[in-house]
Amino acid sequence: MSEELISRLEELKIKSTEIKKQRDEYNEIAKRYAEERDAKNAQISSLLAQAKEKKNLRDDLNSKVASLKTKREELEKTNEQLLKEYNKLKEELAALNPPRTPLKTLKNRVKDLEWKLQTNVLSLEKEKEIVKEISELEKLIEDKKKADELKNQLILYKTQIAANKLELKNIKNMIIDTAKSSQNEHNTMAEIYKQVDEVRKQADELHNKFLEAKAKADEYHNQYLEIRKQMKEIIDKIHQLKLKDKEEKEKLIEQRINQLLKTAQEKLNAGEKLSFEEFQVLMEKGLI
Repeated sequence: MSEELISRLEELKIKSTEIKKQRDEYNEIAKRYAEERDAKNAQISSLLAQAKEKKNLRDDLNSKVASLKTKREELEKTNEQLLKEYNKLKEELAALNPPRTPLKTLKNRVKDLEWKLQTNVLSLEKEKEIVKEISELEKLIEDKKKADELKNQLILYKTQIAANKLELKNIKNMIIDTAKSSQNEHNTMAEIYKQVDEVRKQADELHNKFLEAKAKADEYHNQYLEIRKQMKEIIDKIHQLKLKDKEEKEKLIEQRINQLLKTAQEKLNAGEKLSFEEFQVLMEKGLI
């Protein structure tokens, strides 16, 4: 029975070595998949940081576009108001209908008439005519002055409107350029997120492979533990059998010693000759 157990123990020992080898191989495979998976996850973290940076740049550019649009709208409203005022002054100038005669000519004519009044003896009728003409010339002079002021104001409005239009053109170009930059950052961000999805897919595949290899390693490990359990049970049985054999041998030896002791005592009492073994037993027991 003991030989069968020993033979079975050897078989289990060989099998446990093979299964342990399989377990270690799958653990190594699982470790490799875990390292590859972790590398992919690190790559994902790096890509997400890049995507966040691109998103922040895009948002900043969008904010700039919004600010430029607000400025454009304000400038358009300002120019619209300036244009209204410009047209109003233009209508006022047209309604004024100033004389084409130069202002200097009109003033000289007034001086001439005033000198004529002061230096010549004129009839009452003639004086009235000259005074009336002077009055009319002075009105024309006032109209001419007012017209010149209106023209100067129109020039100022026109200059400001032109400057605003130029600034509007620059703002429009800035909006286009900034919007393009924003779109480029958005496209780059979208491309990065696309890469993240692909790498995450790879990481998930590696994780699944890791789980499969780990499950296989655990399966072999459980088998290994079961075999080791069986081996321990067999070793315990062998140990018990050895103890039992030892106890039986000791019992037989004790029986033989007791029998020798009995025979030796009988011979000793009868005065018969003892064998060496019988003599030795009596000596060990302290009977002689």
